[in-house]
Amino acid sequence: IKKALPLIGDQPFLVVNADIYTDFDYASLKNRNLNDYKGHLVMVKNPKHHPDGDFVLKNNQIELEGQERLTFSGIAIYQPEIFEDINIELVAKLAPILKKLIEAKCISGEIYEGLWFDIGTPERLNEINLFLKENFKS
Repeated sequence: IKKALPLIGDQPFLVVNADIYTDFDYASLKNRNLNDYKGHLVMVKNPKHHPDGDFVLKNNQIELEGQERLTFSGIAIYQPEIFEDINIELVAKLAPILKKLIEAKCISGEIYEGLWFDIGTPERLNEINLFLKENFKS
């Protein structure tokens, strides 16, 4: 992301993890006003391989602690400024950046309850392939 900032400009931008499959309507985020937030995460119910979730969604704000944890879907809008201080020569993990912003109450969120799969392993990729064959026959 840091290396792409010169191409992105100074407006909020969408990031989608490459290892998910979803029917999420990305256009629904187009006019999302972040107001004072630095980012907006789309959350999903916890899949069986990640039962403890990542964060809590409370009153449209992401929190670190609480009941009813949810999983970060890999779909988010970010303000470019949150990546400005990252050393471009180093690999930076997103989780610590997000946690710091969540602690500062700078991340909003929403829950998506539609079709979503994490296909980050060969086994989960096989699961989605089977699901698609069974549910979307031509």
